[in-house]
Amino acid sequence: MEGWKGELLEFYKSRLEILTSPKIGEVDSAPVFDPNILEKVNHPIVVVGEAPGEQEAKKGVPFIGKAGKNLDYLLQLAGIDRKREVVITNIFPFRPIILEEKGEVKRSRQKDKIGDGRGRVEYPSNRLEKKIKNRPPTARELKIGVNYLVRELEIIKPTIVLLLGNSSIKGMAYIYPQLKKFPKCGFYRLEGIWWGICYHPSPLAFNRLKIRQALEDFFKRLPIQLKAIDSKVTFSRNSHPLFTASIPSIFSQSNQPVSRTLISDSLFLERRDRFKKGKDRSEHNSQLDTSTQGKESGGKSNRE
Repeated sequence: MEGWKGELLEFYKSRLEILTSPKIGEVDSAPVFDPNILEKVNHPIVVVGEAPGEQEAKKGVPFIGKAGKNLDYLLQLAGIDRKREVVITNIFPFRPIILEEKGEVKRSRQKDKIGDGRGRVEYPSNRLEKKIKNRPPTARELKIGVNYLVRELEIIKPTIVLLLGNSSIKGMAYIYPQLKKFPKCGFYRLEGIWWGICYHPSPLAFNRLKIRQALEDFFKRLPIQLKAIDSKVTFSRNSHPLFTASIPSIFSQSNQPVSRTLISDSLFLERRDRFKKGKDRSEHNSQLDTSTQGKESGGKSNRE
């Protein structure tokens, strides 16, 4: 398959290499991406959310839960066809999860050795249940995810990028710090790129009248903004020194994603060696006097 659509589908396969990174927490490994890539127009709108949720991970499609229904409503207000005109993605492409154990605690009265009859024994029930819940992406996960998002945008070359919610804004701000300073629910041009910044259409946010009205107004103004845009977004990693300076490189200099083998062998071993050096340094520090050790530990904390 030729063209940007085929390249994008191949890129989505390569994102599985994220799972080999020691810097990510527990995640659902199910791939999630827009299922209608082949039907998209050229230079579509790109909507960036936080991360997939439970329903998205089950079906492999972004924004299909309650927040997805709210997004569908907002796109209808704007007269925009989600299937053809919008590519939906996330700042972190996999579902971050946390495992919780829940169960009953049974209480049993027994006579204690003193004989007052008030002894109480507690023990966990056999009904302990493990429940998987969503969690927000960590800062490290956002830094990893934005690397891949930039590559995704390089392939798509969208007309405008809509960042919905704090996580997507924070993640992209690792490359463009000015994005954090812009008021929400507005359109901005930064370094030749058009951005739309607003709230995430989650049920909790959507139930607040002011946020809902702000989102509705934002999407109603979107068609007017699209008509005013006379150029397409062109992402070039080499043209943004801040990107290369602030975020660990994940892509090769040819702007192609590195192979899974390179990530799992070379990059992973490099990170492992770096970790070992840090461990050796901490053992060495333990032999220093108190004042010197304080300085070393302080410096390490600041670096992290």
